[in-house]
Formats: sequence, C-alpha cells, structure tokens
Amino acid sequence: MKRAIRIIRLNILPTWLTQSVKSLRYASLAAIPLLGLLALPSHAQQWQLVWSDEFNSEIGPDWVFETGTGSSGWGNNELQYYRQQNASVENGELVITAKREAYNGSDYTSARLKTQGRKSFKFGKIEARILMPSASGLWPAFWMLGNSIASEGWPQCGEIDIMEHVNTESETHGTIHWQDHNNEYANYGSPVSTQVTQFHTYSIEWNSSAIRWYLDDNLYHEADISNGINGTDEFQEEFFLLLNLAVGGDWPGFDIDENALPAQMRVDYVRVYQQGAGSSSSSSSSSSSSSSSSSSSGATGNFALTTQAEDYTDMSGVQTETTSDSGGGANVGWIDNGDWLSFANITIPATGNYTVEYRVASETGGQLSLDINAGATALGALTIPSTGGWQSWTTLSHTVTVDAGTHDFGIYATTGGWNINWWRISGTGSSSSSSSSSSSSSSSSSTSSSSSSSSSSSSSSSSSSSSSSSSSSSSGGGAQQCNWYGTLTPLCSNQNSGWGWENQQSCIGATTCNNQSGSGGVVGGSSSSSSSSSSSSSSSSSSSSSSSSSSSSSSSSSGGSSCNWYGTSYPMCTNTSSGWGWENSQSCISPSTCNSQ
Repeated sequence: MKRAIRIIRLNILPTWLTQSVKSLRYASLAAIPLLGLLALPSHAQQWQLVWSDEFNSEIGPDWVFETGTGSSGWGNNELQYYRQQNASVENGELVITAKREAYNGSDYTSARLKTQGRKSFKFGKIEARILMPSASGLWPAFWMLGNSIASEGWPQCGEIDIMEHVNTESETHGTIHWQDHNNEYANYGSPVSTQVTQFHTYSIEWNSSAIRWYLDDNLYHEADISNGINGTDEFQEEFFLLLNLAVGGDWPGFDIDENALPAQMRVDYVRVYQQGAGSSSSSSSSSSSSSSSSSSSGATGNFALTTQAEDYTDMSGVQTETTSDSGGGANVGWIDNGDWLSFANITIPATGNYTVEYRVASETGGQLSLDINAGATALGALTIPSTGGWQSWTTLSHTVTVDAGTHDFGIYATTGGWNINWWRISGTGSSSSSSSSSSSSSSSSSTSSSSSSSSSSSSSSSSSSSSSSSSSSSSGGGAQQCNWYGTLTPLCSNQNSGWGWENQQSCIGATTCNNQSGSGGVVGGSSSSSSSSSSSSSSSSSSSSSSSSSSSSSSSSSGGSSCNWYGTSYPMCTNTSSGWGWENSQSCISPSTCNSQ
C-alpha cells in the first residue's frame, strides 16, 4: 500500500508576502484564501464523546502498528525502523520510544500507530493530550489521513496534521495537505508557540465548512473548506488517526542528537467527539472497540475516562502548579473550603455503577464530594487522609451510580487542604436503572498506593456514606443545616440548588442537599433527632448534640484516642499540641485542633 508522502515543507509564497504574512509558514499560493486566526478562545460546542483510548492499562485494539521503513523512509527519507516493541503503556499513558538501535539495516527504531481499517471519522472534535521530546532530528506527530489513500493515493486522500513538532522548536504546527482544484499539491498551516516537553491538549474542530486548530482550547488557526474551496473536497470524507515519533527526515533534517536518545512521546489519551446524540454523525468502520474506549454502550464495564485536573472547564478558588507525580505536567492545588472544579460534557454510556478514582496529595487531610450538573445531583463524598506532603501522591476511590447521558461533573471541596492531579471514572461492569448514587461505598476510600494513614482513613471514611443515615443530626434547635454525607454544612439562604458562598463560608442549597443518596439531607430546626443505624467503627458523631448552628458538630471521642473530625475518625496526636501531625507512621490530629472545629 502506498504510504503518505509527507514531503518537505516548501514556502512557495512570494518573498514580499512571506515577510508580511509570517504565520503562513508553509502555505501554498492555492491556500492563500484560507484565513488563519490567532489566539482566540475556543467557542462552546455541545460535543458528545463517541470514541477514545485512555491507555489505562493497554493499547486498545483499534490501533494497528505500521512496521518497517516504508517507501523512501515513509516518503520523507526518515531514518527509523518502526516496530511495535517501541510502544507501551506506562502509568496510564501511551509511550512511543525512539532509540539508537541497529535493526534490519536502520540505525534507529521507533513506533507508528494508526486506526486505518478499524476506526475512521468524518467531522468532529479530535484531541489528544501529549508530551513530547525536544531534540535535534526528532519529529513527533498526531495526524489523520483520508480513507481513500488506498485507492486514490496521497495527496488526493487529504491529510490533517493536528500536531507536528520538529527538532528543538518552541512551537508546534497544524496543517492540511491536499490536491487542489488545479490538480497540484497544496498545503496550509500555522505554528503556535508552546512548551512541548510539558503535557498540552492538541485538537481540531472539523465540520463541512472549516477545520480549526486549538492548543489547550485556544484557537490559533483555521482553514475554510466550505463548498470544496480550492479543491478541498477531500476533507468532506472519512479520515483515520495516526500517532508516531520519527527520527530524521526532510523536514527536521539529519543532525540527530543521539545524546537525547532514547526519547519518549507520551500520550495521555486520544478522544473523538461529535455533535448530536447517537452515531448519526460518526463514520466508524471498526468492528471492535477499545478496552479503554469511552464509546462502549450497555453495561458499564468497558468504559474508562481519565481527566487531568488542570483540564477543568471552570473553577473557583484554585491554582495550578508543576507536579512531581509520575507523568509530569501540572496538578491543581491551593484548594480551600468551598472551592470547586467543573468538567463539562462528559458522556456516560450506560446507567450503572462506576468507580471514580482521584489522584490526591495532602498534608492535612480533607474531604471532597462529586456531583453532576452544577450540584443538582450529588453522587458521593470521599475523605482524603494526610498523605505526608503536598506532593506525596496516593489514589483514592469510591463507587457511584450515574445515569446515562452527557453531564457536567463537579468536584467540590467540602474541606480543603489537598491537591489533585487527575481523576478517572470507569465502569464496574454492572448496570442499574437507578439514578441515585451508590451510597454505601461512596466514601470508602480504597487507596491503591501506600499512604501510611490509609488504613485509618479508609475505615473511618465509611462514616460519610454507609453510615450517613446515622448522621442525620440536628443543630439542637438552631438554624437548619445539611447533613452532607456525614458532614454538617450550612444551608444557603438565597439559593435552593448547587453550592454557594454566603456569610463568608460555603453553603449548599436545600434541593441539592436532599437529593444526595442515603439518609442525609436537611436537618435541624425545632427538633433534634439522631437515628443512628451505623455499624461503622467510626460512629458518625456529627449527629452529637451541638447546640450551635455552625457546621461544626463533631467532638473528640471519649478517652482521647481518636478525634471525630466532621464525621470521620482520625487518631489523636500524643506529641503534637496544635494542628495535624504525623506519629506512629500515620497522620493524627491534635486535641486542641480537634476540639476547635
């Protein structure tokens, strides 16, 4: 089969135009009417996820490996030999490794994957979160080719380069290649400045009228393909995906920095969205779906979606910072009480039970809750133990039930004092017709990495879900409050749904409070009730008789051996007089801090 001839980029604009339109780095004369836009924000779209590979544990079956050296070095005089062995999955990321390695007559090896014959798409939003090497002679790319390459060849099939980078440039490129209305080769592209050695999201939004390129949701380039202008009919057809890391070639040249090898291109995920429900706008030729694909339907078991915390749609109060966690990039931090993150347009394929994992770090411990649609539906809460430091990472999880459909997910800091790097929702294999959250495990935090205080926190965190019925506490005749999964939280006076900020503190609407799973809800008023039905070892003594109308109703347990910290039991410190401490290989809380809540 003839491969894509990804030829050297030639600037064939007149000199005067080249100097005045520098952004058209390798535009052809035929492409001049196609206008580029710079540094504009992404416009909102109602996208639905139709396919993805999250690379959670393996490379999905929709990828095909290309091997060998292709025709004339894949049409570009590239130097590497492509092998499947140079691709792997590490820490939930696809890793393509370029090596200085003699193999079958080549001095270098790498990997190239494609979905040809398995998955192809016509229109949509196509994106990947990628970290790349920066070294002389290296050429990573995330791109697409028209399905007609097998019959029509290149460039007649069309090519969409979502992202390319060469050498040590501080920019990436978005480009289209095609055969124009004069049957001549044409291309049109634009660079955008970025730091390629950190994770960024590279995407296009593609419809019958235009293709738009985005870096981290910021529009930087646009090509008009309406009505086949300049012979762009190729871009009204189906395309498949490719990922590769080339060594050498006509564009990057042949000065290879061998000190930079082995070099890795890391891909967190690849996702394809389309507008509207169902598959009417999807052109998929695959007979099998990826084990980590988000497009699976029916039972929830095949669904998995990892989202980086810094990829939030909106937020309140938080900041980002460089993380020391595996995979690099950034984490979200400076999370205080009442801060939140929202993640829009996440499509859940089937109603049922899902495991939600959070990659977190904390010096002091805290609590989060997960909801959908601006807090209208509460899914569950989770206690975060002290992990020993702001960059000491651990993974916590709980199980929730979510209805099928596209939702805006929210992560709310009931109690701040923690960082989050990413969160993942994956199917458990069971389906349900219920839209309520699976309350009994919604706060049973099972840590997959060793926070030494996890044993105490996982047992005690059950008090904020399975024992939430026991914390239907009251404020002892004061103002009403919300028992939010075992933690008393002020009710908002001026809003009934979602979370708010009143009187210098976070508050929750009564409707949202009463919509949570279990027996939590609005409590307090003229009567005091404490219907404890918990068998949890950490009794939810947030239902104890505080006569205050504040959100603090917990007290330290008798004997001083543990502290009921807002419904969760923590060991009491022996040697720490104030704040949180670390004793006997676990986090602890001082008596003065416990009693001052």
